[in-house]
Amino acid sequence: MTRTLLASLLATFVAGCGFIKVGGLPSSVSSSSGEPSEASGSGQASGSGQASGPKSTDKELLELYQSIDYTCCTQTRASGRAFFQKAGVDTTGLFKRGNVDPEWIPGWSNDLSTIELTNALAQGAVNRTWQKQCFADYEDYRKGWASIEEKHRPQLVALRKQGNYYEQASGLNTLLSDVLKEAEQKGLKLHGAHPMTWVGLRYDILVALFQVHRETGHEFALADFVKPVGDQVEKFSRFGRPWSEDKTFDRDVFCAYAEVSGTQRTPKLPDIGGWEPGRDAPARWPVAAARHAEVDKKLQSLQSASAAALVMQEWKVPRLETGTLDREPKAPKLFYTGPYTLTSLQREGAKVVIVGEQRKTEPFNYDCRSTGVIESYDLNNNPVYKRDCKVGSKTSIRIAEVTFADLPASMQLAKGDEITFYGDLSREEKDKSVKQTPAEVVTSRAYAFEGKHLVQVKREGKVVQSF
Repeated sequence: MTRTLLASLLATFVAGCGFIKVGGLPSSVSSSSGEPSEASGSGQASGSGQASGPKSTDKELLELYQSIDYTCCTQTRASGRAFFQKAGVDTTGLFKRGNVDPEWIPGWSNDLSTIELTNALAQGAVNRTWQKQCFADYEDYRKGWASIEEKHRPQLVALRKQGNYYEQASGLNTLLSDVLKEAEQKGLKLHGAHPMTWVGLRYDILVALFQVHRETGHEFALADFVKPVGDQVEKFSRFGRPWSEDKTFDRDVFCAYAEVSGTQRTPKLPDIGGWEPGRDAPARWPVAAARHAEVDKKLQSLQSASAAALVMQEWKVPRLETGTLDREPKAPKLFYTGPYTLTSLQREGAKVVIVGEQRKTEPFNYDCRSTGVIESYDLNNNPVYKRDCKVGSKTSIRIAEVTFADLPASMQLAKGDEITFYGDLSREEKDKSVKQTPAEVVTSRAYAFEGKHLVQVKREGKVVQSF
């Protein structure tokens, strides 16, 4: 039996990383959480052989079984035969020597070869001890996150009560960074393909960031805002959700995916037998196959609902510098533009009127004279003569007056700062001649904007604000 949706989901992320395949469980094992059940405890197995075989009283075999745990193997595929050889245990008539653990090796059968029986014995020992450790890791993981949530969730609540976009967005961005950094310091980092990596406070903070952009009319800037962590947004959208009220469910998600990716401190589950896809493994897995399917189905449902909160609308906002003066009357007024160097600013509370300019200087040739020296030939073999020219300069100045209605007092701007922003264009003048000589041409064009979103502030070449 294959590992259903779990394996296919993880394959998307871990292909090529050396992760081994983990086979399925007998259909008769129906424990919902991997705990012992009547079916697993009875040792029933699929197949026509004698189910589970006789209960073993072989002391030598039992001692060998008890000596094996999940730390026995490297992350490459191991072989059960190695344990027998190392212990000097004879494998002759292994089936008749009995099943040392019908609960964890329910598929013990005389239909299996000696090699398969040795692998099943080792895999059962590994799975039994790995499950116990995984459950302990989950408890520690939840306790670690509980302390982080207790410390930082009040900050999330307080930030959401602030009305100003810039204060909320900046605060939430910092909060998310602090939370992720503290989690890593506490050793709570899981593999990026593990769904629990994107659950709880982390997800709630990112959802709040999306909500702030929508509620305050800044949604057109959302894609740029989250671009630095775009790959994480995709995974939050795929796996993110609040913690489940059912801790057993979260525990089983934790251990089901940890079988192929590991926990925050325990390696992934070793694969002793390399069981073929579609064939039941004799050993019971830490999270039973039926529970895998149940967990995956519920997980998909939860994630589908959560992903809706992280949908980004696609906005097509033109850049002013590439536009034209011949604009259609009904064309959108929202533009992306900058950088402008601040030349003046006036503040009245949250309202700020800024004047900035953008200069672009290019050289041009003038007063050119032929030297009579052939420099090259054109496509028609006509000679091209080298010219002796003087070099002048052409400067284009764009002057923008932009009024922001919602910049908080905590956002300090100064002359000389460079700003980039989104704004509704309210006035645009044609180019005016400022200076016209053979060697120098200077023109200017003026704009007026209603500022909609301050993207970036640079001071002395360094970014000091970014939204």
